[in-house]
Amino acid sequence: MGFRVQPIIDAQRRVVALELLAADAEALAFDDARAMAAHDLEALEHAHKLRAETGLRIHANVEWTTLWLASKELAARIAPGLVVELVERYDTISKASRKEQLAVLETVEAIRRRGGKIAMDDVSPSKLASELVGSLCPEIIKVESRDALLGIRRAARNALIIAERIETKEQAELALALGASELQGFWCDEVALWRDADSEVA
Repeated sequence: MGFRVQPIIDAQRRVVALELLAADAEALAFDDARAMAAHDLEALEHAHKLRAETGLRIHANVEWTTLWLASKELAARIAPGLVVELVERYDTISKASRKEQLAVLETVEAIRRRGGKIAMDDVSPSKLASELVGSLCPEIIKVESRDALLGIRRAARNALIIAERIETKEQAELALALGASELQGFWCDEVALWRDADSEVA
């Protein structure tokens, strides 16, 4: 399966990171955890290459289930500059067994030992999301709304906050004023100051 990338920019509109996304998300078998684990591992291999080519921070989406189904394989693909971006299906971890939850913590530790970072996607100020932020201490938190940005700042501690779904200059300015450090979304795609990174990879 092919991949594409979306830029993440700073306040000066410079591309500081790329998020690796499936070129055809509709083709993904989200209800098949093992198939998704295989996809996540493939994405991390691409992320590793993209990091080497661009020197940018590279985000790769990873299902929570992959953290216990393929923990060793996942950790082996981590290197400095790579970010494991845990998807927004937080109910998955709340329904996991105690053994699976412990495996998540162990895999997160292994990722960090290899120089990688943890991001949590689409974080809301809900009790579950706040508890996960508190227990995992992600280096990066992504939010998609003004209320989420306001509500998660205290739980975020020293985490870098990325505001997503930025579609206008006004939204970008508001997100930065409310504490976001980086931005992602349609407007960012349009105004990003690229270096040498391509917008698609094979």
